[in-house]
Amino acid sequence: MGVEDRVRFLIQLTRFRLDRLPAASGVLGIGLDAMQGRAIALARSYEGAPHLVHGDLHPGNVLRSVTDGAVAIDPRACVGDPHLDLADWVLGPALPRDVDLRERADELGRSVPGVDPDRACAWAIALAPILACSVVGDPSAAAQQKARELVVLWQSR
Repeated sequence: MGVEDRVRFLIQLTRFRLDRLPAASGVLGIGLDAMQGRAIALARSYEGAPHLVHGDLHPGNVLRSVTDGAVAIDPRACVGDPHLDLADWVLGPALPRDVDLRERADELGRSVPGVDPDRACAWAIALAPILACSVVGDPSAAAQQKARELVVLWQSR
């Protein structure tokens, strides 16, 4: 499976989630077709050597091991642009308005060999609506605000 296939799967999963949360569609107001097109174009524009990509690398899927340091679990492996895995790390847990995405992407570029901060930032923005859909089911005001701000981030770029 390539990164393009992973993006298509994420869109399909997002549509499924939105079908079960009809109110969320109104809150988010996103065009999933446009989002899919943007993310697939980003995947296709990758010119580096294909990498094995975790496909679901977020803080909840990284555990600290006493003997092995950080361990990634629950992969949805695919092949292609490794920057796909950095979206959650660029966005982080804070609200998008509280985060300097470029600063976080640059920090990843300094800390992790081979990271292109521009691509890391682009993937964070491209996948922001999917991340919004993952929190919009939480009725708390904070989650609803985060979902709206992730969509605004995507729409503003």
